[in-house]
Amino acid sequence: LAAGGPAPLFPSVRVCPLLGFLDEAETRVGCLAHPRATGGLDLRECGAYETKVCETFFCPSFAWLTEEEAALAEAAAGDFHLYGLVVTDVPFLRACLAAVAAGTGTKVERRHLERAPFRASLRRLLALKEELAPGSEGLFGAFAPGPDGGDVPRRIDYAAIGRETSPYDAILTCAGADPRSGNDLDRLEGEVRRRLDACVARFE
Repeated sequence: LAAGGPAPLFPSVRVCPLLGFLDEAETRVGCLAHPRATGGLDLRECGAYETKVCETFFCPSFAWLTEEEAALAEAAAGDFHLYGLVVTDVPFLRACLAAVAAGTGTKVERRHLERAPFRASLRRLLALKEELAPGSEGLFGAFAPGPDGGDVPRRIDYAAIGRETSPYDAILTCAGADPRSGNDLDRLEGEVRRRLDACVARFE
């Protein structure tokens, strides 16, 4: 399975080839090697991680996100693919929600997503995660690994490109709007502005 799969965008990120759809309708993603999927045989040792890691691991978002934030991401994304991209980038999700709140003067709550126009606009903002150019190794995300193992906030070098700090800096940093990333900063900033304006216009 690993040999026949596509080349990863970031080779340093371990991707288990045993991840797949658990149902014929392709609505639920999970481990194809788990005993519940195989009918009893545990094949998880054949994957990218040991079985004990699979049984005990929770991604950092599980600890960092509130239930409300996760629910907003789920409701706005509308499908498992975009949800997976957004929920694993906590600073990006929070930056988007904060930018919408700044534009509307109101914190985004689950009840606001009951209105289809606003929900669709918020999804379009989050969908920036699906449209980015593949960047240099490890350039995406708001944090980089520090020398002591901790997280060091990334910074867009605006001075190097002769620009002042963008009002959408938090979103752009998470999106990888950096000269090394493959994403054009001006184009991406304009897209963020347009999508945020649409969110604000459709908010009640």
